[in-house]
Amino acid sequence: MRSLIIAAVFCVALAVAGGGGGEDPSIVLDGVVDLTPDNFDQVVGKDAGVLVEFYAPWCGHCKSLVPEYGRVGGAVKASGSSKVVVAKLNADAHGGLGSRFGVTGFPTIKYFPAGSVEPIDYSGARDAESFIKFLNEKTNAGLFLPRVVSAVEILDSANFDKIALDESKDVLVEFYAPWCGHCKSLAPTYEKLAKAYANEKNVVIASVNADSAENKPLASRFGVTGFPTLKYFPKGNKAGEEYSSGRSLGDFVTFINEKTGSQRAENGDLNEQAGVDAALNTLAAEYVAADAAGRADIKAKIVARVAEVGTDDATHYSKTVEKIEAKGDSYAATESARVAKNLEGKVTAERRDAMTIRRNILNAFKKA
Repeated sequence: MRSLIIAAVFCVALAVAGGGGGEDPSIVLDGVVDLTPDNFDQVVGKDAGVLVEFYAPWCGHCKSLVPEYGRVGGAVKASGSSKVVVAKLNADAHGGLGSRFGVTGFPTIKYFPAGSVEPIDYSGARDAESFIKFLNEKTNAGLFLPRVVSAVEILDSANFDKIALDESKDVLVEFYAPWCGHCKSLAPTYEKLAKAYANEKNVVIASVNADSAENKPLASRFGVTGFPTLKYFPKGNKAGEEYSSGRSLGDFVTFINEKTGSQRAENGDLNEQAGVDAALNTLAAEYVAADAAGRADIKAKIVARVAEVGTDDATHYSKTVEKIEAKGDSYAATESARVAKNLEGKVTAERRDAMTIRRNILNAFKKA
């Protein structure tokens, strides 16, 4: 009991130092059995292998574990397997059971083989994938986790060099640990960032579980000593550089745009600068302000600059001049409004990008 009290003091200190973020580990989790002195011996030592988390409700690491442990319970329940039980025990409230099995810190995870009350210490990584792998090895239950659809590119030791070190790509990599509270807090923002750049073929937003045994060498290789660590691997520097800017979506978008030349907004649309050329915008403003005699000379300058820029986007400037000559000065404003309305509808990502660029260039010809 004295050892549990010491461990409790230590865990409180860790929770205070680390902020103690996460969910209450005493909440009911689907597929996870809550053990007490009344039902412990009815569950453990029977026909199924039992994975037990000994936790304390105030322990920060226990709180951080809740989502991953819940995924494991859900996977076992969905499988319908009778070979495995996933359980948890409040060892702060039921210290006798904790002492009985040598629990000296929180969370402690032990596996009880079928028919046995002699546990095996679980010492693997504390993410759902690692738990499932462990349980399959012990029980041959054939458990699996439903695939989580994500815009974030998932890296591991097998594909890291192929993707992150691809000289044709600019790659931002998050090195994370599944139990890390700050990593969990970052996850929704990071997912939004990946979605924002999903249509940029040469920009990759990726992550790697650097706490798993197979990926720990990657963490060492790139000097990762804490989680989350973000490193940027641009086309010209595959040694990687530390990302030290802010961690809001806006901060990430600003960084990626500045580093890669992309022109994305936070929602993934192209911003108002996408496709435009500063010199052509100046000429467009001069064109609409000039009289008929002056426009011929400015048109020639626009055509010459379009040829100099040499992109498909730039040709919208010369095409718009031709439309204005044919349909009048109101064309740019009318057509811009029509394109904007179409953008409100359902269009493919590629089509949306093309329409946004066209609208941006039309806007350069709108009279002030």
